[in-house]
Amino acid sequence: MLSPLHQMPHDSSSSIGSPDLLYPPAGTPAGPAWLPRPLVRLASLAADEMRAHAPYFSIIALYAVACVFAGQLSAGRVVVEISIVADTLLLLVSIAGTALFLLLTLRTAFVVRPPDGALLPALIEVYRAELFDPRHLVRLAVALLPMSVFMTTFSSFKRMIPFIHPFSWDSTFMEWDRWLHFGHQPWELLQPMLGFPLLTSLVNHIYHLWLFVLFLTLIWQSWTRRDDILRTQYQAGFLLVWMMLGTVLATTPSSGGPCYYGRLTGGVDPFAPLMAYLNAANQLHPVLALEVQETLWQSYLDPGGEIGRGISAMPSMHVATSVLMALMGWRVGRCVGLAYTVFAAVIVLGSVHLGWHYAIDGYVSIVAVLAIWWGAGRFARWWHAALDAEQRARA
Repeated sequence: MLSPLHQMPHDSSSSIGSPDLLYPPAGTPAGPAWLPRPLVRLASLAADEMRAHAPYFSIIALYAVACVFAGQLSAGRVVVEISIVADTLLLLVSIAGTALFLLLTLRTAFVVRPPDGALLPALIEVYRAELFDPRHLVRLAVALLPMSVFMTTFSSFKRMIPFIHPFSWDSTFMEWDRWLHFGHQPWELLQPMLGFPLLTSLVNHIYHLWLFVLFLTLIWQSWTRRDDILRTQYQAGFLLVWMMLGTVLATTPSSGGPCYYGRLTGGVDPFAPLMAYLNAANQLHPVLALEVQETLWQSYLDPGGEIGRGISAMPSMHVATSVLMALMGWRVGRCVGLAYTVFAAVIVLGSVHLGWHYAIDGYVSIVAVLAIWWGAGRFARWWHAALDAEQRARA
């Protein structure tokens, strides 16, 4: 039974000073005579990773170009801010550092289990060997650099939605929710189970862990090479979920969400009692969603260049990406799959209980992610078969 900690590669010879990592092995192109041999080795590692990630780079490049053209449809009211790529990269690097430190520490303490009194020396050796392994650093850089462009592009697209297709589906989704749940709004059915201020606050805190869990998982899958096909399947699925669901589907039947229902429709607001409860609960225990919802609403009224701004309900990206992580987790092992599934279940419930989404947003997301995961798996197997054939042809 595997866990994410088992997935983290460990090789006592993989420290920064190991000659087999920094100095080119036999058969590596010599490169220009004036280049130090360690740089030649790093360049070779980077070239290999970029070749393996060619579809990854291609998809992100096409997405960014499409965003620039789509920006023209917003009549200049939303500008694609290239400058915030650096802010996004800084966020990813900080999460990567924290995540790797946490995973390596947990793996050493609870999986490797060094003898009593040897934990600190073991941790120092693991940090030295893993965090400064050129193979890992190159692999992570190849994943994170284009990802900063990708997430900036997604954020720009999201802020364009109301200008390309103004929000007009909230009333429809509200009615569909009522029909699907036998005349009740889904939040009303959840209230007897979740309608306690302390529990609401707990669900909210777990909901806000989503971003860290999302990037921790992406970093783990970018770092590990235990299963290259699974890594490629997850990365391809990750990109497609954000592009196809978070951009294309979010723009077509555009909606703001229950928390903004009254402001967007101007009609009778069936979610007013839910928002009143959340505000009352916030007086007892913090409900951070309320502050975030207001911040995003102000961003909607006055679009800026900050990463992660913009409102959109259909589909739920929290639900979609959480289900994607759960599907990946079951491929790793039962315990990992179960942990991710429990997290996804809390996200599904929280998306409705906190007023972010209509229930149908989550249902559509789940079905769409299942289809994307299947397609990404077929692509990953084809791509690695092609890479293997290329390597055999070179031999």
